Amino acid sequence: MEHLHAHFVTNSATVALLARELGGPPFSFTAHGTDDFDCPPLWSLREKIERAAFVVAVSSFGRSQLLRWCGRQHWPKIHA
Repeated sequence: MEHLHAHFVTNSATVALLARELGGPPFSFTAHGTDDFDCPPLWSLREKIERAAFVVAVSSFGRSQLLRWCGRQHWPKIHA
C-alpha cells in the first residue's frame, strides 16, 4: 500500500491529512522541534496525531511533547 510522509507538523502534514480524508493513502509525519509545540492547537496537532498511521519525533523530548497532545490509545504510534 502507498504511504504519504510529511516532514513537518505544519503545512505539509495538513496537506497529507487532507489527502487522506479525500481518499488518499495513509499518512505519517515528523515533528522536528520546539516550534511544533509552541501552539499545538494552531497546527491541529491532536487531530493529525490521531489520524496519522504513525508519527516520528526527532528526540525523546519531542516524543514526550507529542504524547501530551493525544489520548493514550495513540501513544504506541509515536516514535522517537
